Amino acid sequence: MIDKSSKERMKILSEVIETTAEQIVDVPTGNDLMAVTQLPVITEQLESLTNVIKAKVDYALSLSVTEESYREIKSIRADLNADYNDLEQRRKTIKKAINAPYEAFEDVYKRCVTQNFKPAIDELGSRISEVEAGLKEEKKQKVLQYFNEYCEYKSIDFVSFDSLGLKINMSGSLKSLKTAVTEFIDRVSDDLEMIKVQEYSADILVEYKKSLNVSQAILTVQNRIKAIEAEKEMMAEREAAMKSAEETAAKVDEVLEEIEQDEAFEAPEQLQMPTEEQIEEAPRKKYTVAFKYSTYDLNSIREIKNIMERNGEYEQL
Repeated sequence: MIDKSSKERMKILSEVIETTAEQIVDVPTGNDLMAVTQLPVITEQLESLTNVIKAKVDYALSLSVTEESYREIKSIRADLNADYNDLEQRRKTIKKAINAPYEAFEDVYKRCVTQNFKPAIDELGSRISEVEAGLKEEKKQKVLQYFNEYCEYKSIDFVSFDSLGLKINMSGSLKSLKTAVTEFIDRVSDDLEMIKVQEYSADILVEYKKSLNVSQAILTVQNRIKAIEAEKEMMAEREAAMKSAEETAAKVDEVLEEIEQDEAFEAPEQLQMPTEEQIEEAPRKKYTVAFKYSTYDLNSIREIKNIMERNGEYEQL
């Protein structure tokens, strides 16, 4: 049950609300809020003053430069300067008088409009940003959930959600974002099928996971394989050259050993000097060695050739 005092308070409150509503209705709108009722009226006779100023200046400029004219010109200049300063002061006074009503109006405008609208606009902007952030985060979580489910369906576990580069904003619909996820994962799935039929598929897959670019991954692996094969060939050539050099050295050692064995003899009990006929008729055994020598050092080949030319008959095979 409502007592008498409560009824009176409610009546007073109703009257205040009605009065406030009437005041709001009576608030002027549009051009009635702010309008210039009368433009400032400035009375001036400056046009007539122009001729006087010009006459004084022309007269001063027409005078010859002498000591007497110098003083007169200086006096004319002082008069012109005084007139100018007086007019400038009057102009500033008029400007101040004209600006005074506007400055008063601007103070009222700032107090009634700017100080009320600006904080409200800023606060609403902050609230809108908070709401938008929440809506975008909610949308992101839904897209992320769909992304995880579709990746699981396609058996893809190495693609991150951020790698899609989706721009989640207020204008983008949830359907369009899911479509973008589907297209991206489908492309990755197609790339994986292509990689399966490639030679060195495991190596290509490793590179693909880094960039998600199938053509780049294939090219990277192909270039790597070519580089490895080229290095293997160079290593094989070096090993063959070393083996050939070792075999040649072994053959030379064998020949030298045979020569040493042929020349070995037991010293006689009494040595006799051979006669000239014996020296001329003594047969000499000639040794021939054929071998192949390979090396990357051209100078060593030249040295071997020079040694053979100095110490025996040399014939190039």
